[in-house]
Amino acid sequence: MLNRLGRTVRRRLPRSVALRFSLLPQLWRCGGDEQTAQKLFLDLVAGAASEIKAGGRLIIGTRNYAFDEASVLATPGAEIGEFVRLTVRDSGPGLSDAALDQVLDPALTTRPAAAMAAAALRRIGGFVRVESAEGIGTAVHLYFPRVAAAASGAAKNGEAAAAE
Repeated sequence: MLNRLGRTVRRRLPRSVALRFSLLPQLWRCGGDEQTAQKLFLDLVAGAASEIKAGGRLIIGTRNYAFDEASVLATPGAEIGEFVRLTVRDSGPGLSDAALDQVLDPALTTRPAAAMAAAALRRIGGFVRVESAEGIGTAVHLYFPRVAAAASGAAKNGEAAAAE
């Protein structure tokens, strides 16, 4: 999905903003429907684009991520389990601590796309984490729950489909 949206993302950004994709080729198959994931992703890109100044950068990344009892304690908002993580990272002005505390509250956020993503991912068993530092930028991480494959052959096919 992300490879197919590359041109669309580029068109949503000012030419002076650098765009980089860092996509894991063997993503696990994950929950949620593609149309919803696409909308969440493009809304996050649009929100990030509005924050980035000339000469800034936007990085889109994916990876497989597993949380166990130890790692879930070190990651606020995380849940135990296996997830496919999609990250939209910008070099915008970043959020103050107060704004970061409210970023997932739809009534108070300055990043409505992050709050909408959090609500959508909760419905399918996923979650959202936001990291930000003033003067550095913001990263919104979407964690889609991994879908277990019925057999090892199905797992290989599903993993390849998720990476497309």
